[in-house]
Amino acid sequence: MKNWIRDKMKALIYICLILLLIMPAEQIYGAERARMTHVMSIYDDGNGLGILNPEDVECSSNDDFIVADTGRDRLLKFKLTGKKAEPAGEIKLKELRYPTSVKTNSKGEIFALDGRSRKILIISPEGEFQGYLTPDKLRAPSKFITKSIHVDWRDNIYILDIYGQRILVLDKDAHLISQIRFPKDIGFISELTVDFKGGIFLVDSVKNRVYAADRASGAMFPLTTALDKYLRFPTNISSDERGRLYIVDRNGSLILVMAQDGSILGELSGMGWKDGLLNYPAGLCINEKHMFIADTLNNRIQIFRLIK
Repeated sequence: MKNWIRDKMKALIYICLILLLIMPAEQIYGAERARMTHVMSIYDDGNGLGILNPEDVECSSNDDFIVADTGRDRLLKFKLTGKKAEPAGEIKLKELRYPTSVKTNSKGEIFALDGRSRKILIISPEGEFQGYLTPDKLRAPSKFITKSIHVDWRDNIYILDIYGQRILVLDKDAHLISQIRFPKDIGFISELTVDFKGGIFLVDSVKNRVYAADRASGAMFPLTTALDKYLRFPTNISSDERGRLYIVDRNGSLILVMAQDGSILGELSGMGWKDGLLNYPAGLCINEKHMFIADTLNNRIQIFRLIK
């Protein structure tokens, strides 16, 4: 009898192992992780030149998207139609030597951060250099060093200033609206996002925390305690149309999903090289239908369909 039970247990274990090997990546991790399905991975510009260490990706509601192809010193434009991504042009400028962040406004203008000069380029929808973004009437300190940028649905611009330890909030004409100071106990704020209601959220890479900020009062406060149980080194944050927050754990190679009250909703993806898995991911963009991820060390952009 004991031998029969032992043989049955062995057979059950073998079946479970086989199922783990053949199941898609997004289904292995349980119900909380099964919220997106892999659509495609993009490895090159459509002309055979591969994407190299992309740091960011920006998307629009109609599934146009722009890749910061950081290792190739260029931006790549694509149009997603069904399950095919059509190349829509390359932007390569002498002023843009190392693009690390890219955003667009409602006019199709492109704001690209050069990670070496820390300057923000303004680029026309056709790919022409229009100058640098410089805040008007900047309050002390007058110097700023940009870590990242964000553009909201009203075309307000948010600059993460790591020199002044603040967020600079500009209107569409680059006039300063307000500035939000970082609290004294932060580690290192690496990214911010603005949701559809105007809520500002930031991620602290060193202390593994998420912060919220109020533009009207200029206050910034921790939304969570340390998330060491879930994150190793978070570097990016974005939000969807429902207000859920998606935090990119660069060292952990996963996406942590969170509600705006700080409660954890689950995790997406994980470390690996197969489609659907990540290796040192960086930028993230979400529209109504898809999630676009700059999968940096896999040298690709991954596109997922969000499951409502």
